Amino acid sequence: MWRIKDVSRMTGVKRDNIQQICDKHDSRYFIFCPEDSRQGRRFFDEEDVLKVALVGQYQKMGYSLTSIKRAFDEMESAEQPFEEITERQLEELTAKRQELDRQLKFCKELNRASHGRNPKEAVQALLRKRLAEALVDSTKALLIDIGCPIDDSEFESTFQEKLGIGSEDFCNALLDAPDLSSLRLIENNAAVEEKLERDFASIDSASAEEVLAPDSPLIQQVLGNLLQLTGRQTPDEAKEHAEMFAWLLWNKLLEDQYLELFLEIGIGQGAFDFINKAMTHYAISNWKEKEDEGRQAQQDQE
Repeated sequence: MWRIKDVSRMTGVKRDNIQQICDKHDSRYFIFCPEDSRQGRRFFDEEDVLKVALVGQYQKMGYSLTSIKRAFDEMESAEQPFEEITERQLEELTAKRQELDRQLKFCKELNRASHGRNPKEAVQALLRKRLAEALVDSTKALLIDIGCPIDDSEFESTFQEKLGIGSEDFCNALLDAPDLSSLRLIENNAAVEEKLERDFASIDSASAEEVLAPDSPLIQQVLGNLLQLTGRQTPDEAKEHAEMFAWLLWNKLLEDQYLELFLEIGIGQGAFDFINKAMTHYAISNWKEKEDEGRQAQQDQE
């Protein structure tokens, strides 16, 4: 049996906090009372000490004593054994660590992208990296969906052949490169590049109504050519599935909790909503068009 000062030393939980969670007269914080408590002194057995240690872990995760009590009350009402209590905390700690890892990644990338750039330029560099990562993941997912799975080594070999750099190195280099052309992204894509130049020239000369509509033919044309440009970097099997690729790509990007922030700061206010509508319309309309073509081909055969 251990006294409160020993438990505090072993678990790192302050003596005052231990007294609070063991005070059955204080309903705000009371979690348990050691069974062997006599003459105003508390003695803790093994399970008691472990409970205090769990409280300490929750405190380190940022939980208040009130929140910790609520968690223990829920576990007690469900009559969870001690093993399940520790399993629950393991799950919460894992989720906390994953969130911390995401925050660390964001801070490191933002710091790297900020070298020699103003805030907007730094966000634009981050946006390019996120887009490149989503392109890689979406391409792999597309190949699986269309029945042409490719292992990582084969994918890397194809990527290296087409761009002269590995996919991870390419994504990381986007944080440092002044622009995409410096990484030869559009090398050997002169025809598509010319299309894009004509597209952007058309946007400059178009009326506001034509340009501001996400589902306008002009915007959809530009989006299609951009996806075609990207498709030149993917295995041949994926090139005929631009509509599915657009859907996979956008949903992959949406997994990033900072996507709206990146688009709004990096491109401009309203960019997230505009691109969301444009990508969704492109995917759905092209998917429908492909279904109609398939139906027509089947009827012709009949």
